[in-house]
Amino acid sequence: MIKRIVSLLLVVLLLFSITVCSYAHDDQKEHDADLKAALFGSRDKILTGERRTAFQAIADAAAISIDQFSPNTSLQWKKGVYEELQQELKELGVPTLKVKFSDLDLNANVANGKNITANSHRRFTHLGWNYKNYPNMEFWNLRRQVLIDVVYNVLFKSDSLISNIPWVSNLLMGPDEKCEAFAGMVYYIHILGDHIEGDDPEKLTDLEPLIHYVGFSSPGIIPELQEQIQVVLSDQRTTRIYMSLMQDLSDLQMRAEKNCGTWGSVDTFEKCTINQKYAEELLDILSQYLPILLERESVFQGTVFQMAA
Repeated sequence: MIKRIVSLLLVVLLLFSITVCSYAHDDQKEHDADLKAALFGSRDKILTGERRTAFQAIADAAAISIDQFSPNTSLQWKKGVYEELQQELKELGVPTLKVKFSDLDLNANVANGKNITANSHRRFTHLGWNYKNYPNMEFWNLRRQVLIDVVYNVLFKSDSLISNIPWVSNLLMGPDEKCEAFAGMVYYIHILGDHIEGDDPEKLTDLEPLIHYVGFSSPGIIPELQEQIQVVLSDQRTTRIYMSLMQDLSDLQMRAEKNCGTWGSVDTFEKCTINQKYAEELLDILSQYLPILLERESVFQGTVFQMAA
């Protein structure tokens, strides 16, 4: 009898551990596909050679910066992604990350002894690119810098002689405003995937909304994207295609505000369904305009956006 009880308990524990793991692991491929759609116009766009490596390095940096967590200090989830990112940077001939994986690992050591779960990890990374009240701001700034550094080295780093002298390069040629804005744009494209999956209010907990809610200390994804896009695409602010993009974003923002109500939020299943639709529409808008605009922007000359397909 005792053996049967012990066996039953072991089965229950095994099932519980499988359930927790499967719930906690996000599908990075879906986030990568969203990013590819926004930057290149299609989730199914085939990238090859250096183009593929450059894109994947940025996607992996986003996955580490935004989604990595470990449920306890023994497990190290996404360490493989970190190692793949380092290899991709080597293949591109740019500096690898100096920060160790152990310093980036979101676990109980970062959360004052509390184990991290699929639900709780968002409050450390998902509340906004420029959010100022994360539970551990030092940790978020470290994570944020990873994405900025990878974007800089993959897209903005000069090939001049001075750029090959690390301390001089960092002092004189560090990430500029346009680089940081591009990293923020990647961040919000990633977060959009969570809105697309958000079919009930609980799934939108600790997630920056599409638009501003009363009392939130960030303006929302749509206005944040507009701000970052105007920095990234500064050459083209007077062009018709740029102005069409901004107008489409403003129109979507107005409809998203109506879904929340003047003092409300996305707090019902019906509103969640509409929010999902708007998140998908936002991704479609970016997919329609960004690939053309990025290809035309002078700062991206010779980068992944202007290489031959």
